[in-house]
Amino acid sequence: MLEDCERRRPGIHKELIELFLGKPDTFPEHLKNRFDVVTGSGIFADNHLDNKGFDEMILALKPGGLAIFATRTEYLTKYGYGPYIKKLEEEGKWKYVEELTFRRYDNNL
Repeated sequence: MLEDCERRRPGIHKELIELFLGKPDTFPEHLKNRFDVVTGSGIFADNHLDNKGFDEMILALKPGGLAIFATRTEYLTKYGYGPYIKKLEEEGKWKYVEELTFRRYDNNL
């Protein structure tokens, strides 16, 4: 995928990095506190990342940065994402800003 990205838009990216997510204990030092915004869509889902993915988002962000992600409402309870997100806020690791629900994509609403 990274090779395809470079082939389609040569030289547009400063750096392309392949990284296996889900292991915050081995998160690369050179990526910590590096980004103003991190995003994820489809990563917090059935048989994908567990709560450790949120820890990695926090590790990657500069202070005051934004973590933006999408998941189905049902996964917030089914996989424990909701309580974990709340726990991170209670620990002062991040601050809840806003939640948007797209009913078109959520069969439970």
